[in-house]
Amino acid sequence: MREALHQHQGHEVDTAGDGFLVRFSLATRAVACGVEMIGRANEEGIDLRVGVHAGEVTVRDSGVTGMAVHVAARVAALAQANEILISDTVASLLVGVTGAPRLDAVGERELKGVPGAWRLHRVLP
Repeated sequence: MREALHQHQGHEVDTAGDGFLVRFSLATRAVACGVEMIGRANEEGIDLRVGVHAGEVTVRDSGVTGMAVHVAARVAALAQANEILISDTVASLLVGVTGAPRLDAVGERELKGVPGAWRLHRVLP
């Protein structure tokens, strides 16, 4: 997994149990890395869930904080096995980008501990 992170210029922030928190400078890199990680995990018989959100974070020596971190974690928690869910924020960043993945709207969801309803999209294979 770290090889895929490196290839897509992801910066590992933290691990918790079997999960990763990673920062990317571009939404396209985050989504492409998620696709690759799921493919690699499947080759080993492992299922992954991936959630992607874009937003402001505060970078500290101990990691990153901010509502965007919570949103990303809640989006990932809603993903099914071998599924990438992205927030509408990320979907809007992918509009018009060459090579952007196809998306399927999954509707609005409540995210635990996060105000409001959030529109989510599934990245299609």
